[in-house]
Amino acid sequence: MRVRRMVGAGVAVLLAASGAACANSAVDASPTPRPPASIPADPAAAFAAAKALFGRESVKVALVAGDPAFNYTGVVESGTNNWEVKGDGFVVRRIGPKFYVQGGAEWARQDFSLTPAAVDHLAAGGWVHSAAPEHGYSSTVLADGFPWNLSGSVTRATGFTKTGDRSFEGRMPGRSSNNPVSTQPPRQYEIRVELDEQGRFAAIRFEPLPKAPGQSFAYTFSEYGLQAKIAAPPAEDVLETPYSGFLDLLLPT
Repeated sequence: MRVRRMVGAGVAVLLAASGAACANSAVDASPTPRPPASIPADPAAAFAAAKALFGRESVKVALVAGDPAFNYTGVVESGTNNWEVKGDGFVVRRIGPKFYVQGGAEWARQDFSLTPAAVDHLAAGGWVHSAAPEHGYSSTVLADGFPWNLSGSVTRATGFTKTGDRSFEGRMPGRSSNNPVSTQPPRQYEIRVELDEQGRFAAIRFEPLPKAPGQSFAYTFSEYGLQAKIAAPPAEDVLETPYSGFLDLLLPT
């Protein structure tokens, strides 16, 4: 298993749960079916309607990256915005502003600069928690409001054309570099948006321009309306440890 380092960006389904990784969390993956809704033909109107619906219901979310080593699946609880995602050998759970991480011995011994005590605790099946870094986190998934904040990428994009019954394609400028002496212009992205039969976001796909192998990534959303309850791990299972950047390496997009 490789240490997660991803430059530029970036489906399984996390079901109700088994084992310690999902302790204190419950998911009922059987939302009530609904008839199709009327979706506006105009992209701006369709996205405004989808954005208004985004966050009203709990939902399954997944990252599908050009490099599958960065894929994860998870569940977001509406109302609280608590979530849990499961990747290659690890689980990250957000409860309010706090992040909890669980991983086995193989994962914990990668180059995350964890303390020996944290490595041993994770290897034994425990969880670790760290205070947030002063500069904040660098990725979208670690920002407040994930995944509802992804709708901002859609509204910032321009030049959308309709490419299917519920699919659209446009362009989006990337963020400027945090390096004050950088002369590199913000990277452009091709963005493709897919809606479900209810007019809700089903997928938001990003392709950096110019295109390069392994750099595309997509967030997908499914089973809106499932019943989810994401809770903190038991306090006795959690070890406080200094933050060493491991969350930014695990969830880099």
